[in-house]
Amino acid sequence: MIKLFISLLLTLSVSSLAVVNAPSLTVTSVEYILCNDGNYWTIACPAAIGEPGGPPMADAITGWTNVTTALDATGSGTRIDVGGGNNDHADLSTLDPGTFTPGTVVNLFHRANPYTSKLAFVTDGTEADPIIINGVTDANGNRPEIDCDGATTVQSQDWSIYLDDLGCWTLAYSRDGGTYNDKTEWYTFQNLEMYGANSSNTYDGGLPYTQGTSTIRLQDAAHIVFQGNIFTDNDNGLFVSSANVAEHIQIRGNYFNNNGVVGSFLEHGLYLQAVSTDPVNWPNVVEGNYFGPLRSGALGLSGVKQRGTDLHIRYNTIVCFQRCIDIVEAQDELPDWIYTNFTAQQIIDRYRTSYIYGNQIIIDTPSGYFSTYPIHVGMDTGQVFPNDDQVFDANAGSAVGNPMARGYQSPVYFYHNSFYIDVGTEWRQALFDLDAGSSGASTYIGSAVASNNVWQVVGDVSATNHLIYLQQTGNLTLSGGNLLSMTNMAAGSPFEGVDQNDDPDITITGAATVTTDPLFTDVSNANIEFWNLTPQVGSPAIGAAGALPAGVPSVLLKPVPAHQGGGASTRSTTNDLGAFE
Repeated sequence: MIKLFISLLLTLSVSSLAVVNAPSLTVTSVEYILCNDGNYWTIACPAAIGEPGGPPMADAITGWTNVTTALDATGSGTRIDVGGGNNDHADLSTLDPGTFTPGTVVNLFHRANPYTSKLAFVTDGTEADPIIINGVTDANGNRPEIDCDGATTVQSQDWSIYLDDLGCWTLAYSRDGGTYNDKTEWYTFQNLEMYGANSSNTYDGGLPYTQGTSTIRLQDAAHIVFQGNIFTDNDNGLFVSSANVAEHIQIRGNYFNNNGVVGSFLEHGLYLQAVSTDPVNWPNVVEGNYFGPLRSGALGLSGVKQRGTDLHIRYNTIVCFQRCIDIVEAQDELPDWIYTNFTAQQIIDRYRTSYIYGNQIIIDTPSGYFSTYPIHVGMDTGQVFPNDDQVFDANAGSAVGNPMARGYQSPVYFYHNSFYIDVGTEWRQALFDLDAGSSGASTYIGSAVASNNVWQVVGDVSATNHLIYLQQTGNLTLSGGNLLSMTNMAAGSPFEGVDQNDDPDITITGAATVTTDPLFTDVSNANIEFWNLTPQVGSPAIGAAGALPAGVPSVLLKPVPAHQGGGASTRSTTNDLGAFE
């Protein structure tokens, strides 16, 4: 950490191999701190070192439509141009990722026909010299395409029978004879378009993908960044496995759309299961992405399902129909790792606590679901009856007997988010769900703290729609400023929970300010990618923000709408409620 005392106007240009088109920053007279998180140098204004989520990110997040160029290797790495540039390879089919060394850069050039190679990444980069798979666009910003339907495996591994059908590209431990659980580390995947990794398609001449497959599967990986990519027409857009302990995953400025499996609730836009050993510099971050609707008939989450630690979901646009964000119990190898490596206080601060801020969330509920609950924090596998087993079982190692639930003992912090919710003809709409998932009420009561949010909830004039704060259990604190607009809701809304205002396991502290219309910029365009929840002049959201809870990460950016290329841009003030200004 370097402190800069700046007494005159200074323009600082920041560049890094891991950043495409990093903007210049202009700063004025005040004390600043220059931060390095291993990937970025960032001016923090003002500094807040040590807060959850690491150094504040003042740099804008580039989306998925910008024009990109080829990069040079760093350190002892090799620059490899595929399909253009130096033409080291005409196609991915002759490339062997097993030869990559730290600092290697693969420049994959856009071409008329998609690439159709199935790859396994098994070597490591380093913090100073990561391995970068870099898409080089055409002059219009079109990314090189990887079509996973019909893809052919380039090099096989001794574990192929376990992973080949679960991902078009995979990251796991080293090549044949390698050490089990030796993570593949320090990769950046950027500016690619990947599609077709779904269980209706095949690879290697007709072998079927297994349900739950994904474009890129992280089976055993750490320090992985995805930025500026497009993931469509897959079962899972991206999948980070908990079968081994993934660490330090950052997902920024990507486009997810039309993923999922018809009739199944198990596949999502992003399935993230990762921990962090360095939450200041390398938390698990999902930021500046667009999560569009799942394919028609799919029942999963278009947004984020997360089972790890140290999570920050910020500055995204999420479009969903029933549940948008699902933060639930760790599974497989993660519980034992968490309870072995964390102190009791760290389990509370970094496993049970989550931060969701600065997001634009749009819910469009079709008929037939009875109730919707877009934000779920808790658990989804324990049962209340006949036995109370909402604790980790005997397979969880050192975690056995401990409560699984997220939000228990420490809340999810939910602030500066903007919501538009079309309830349709459904009976019930909950703002939060702190229950034990499909098993119902929680034995271990969870909490949420909501500050400076805006909700616009619209029901059908022909229906009796009930708006509730929570489902069956939970503690909700409404602090700072929160704005709630309700149209065609039942008299008495919002109620506490499913039993309206007689839920003994629900406590609501504070209240949202009820208004008629927050005056969002666009909530009617036929193309939902044009929707924009920025408050217009005269909106009651303007200037209404209150103080945030002490110690939560600062809100420095705001989502960029999908039709403008996505990512996130600098936010100049947090005086206004919601994700925008």
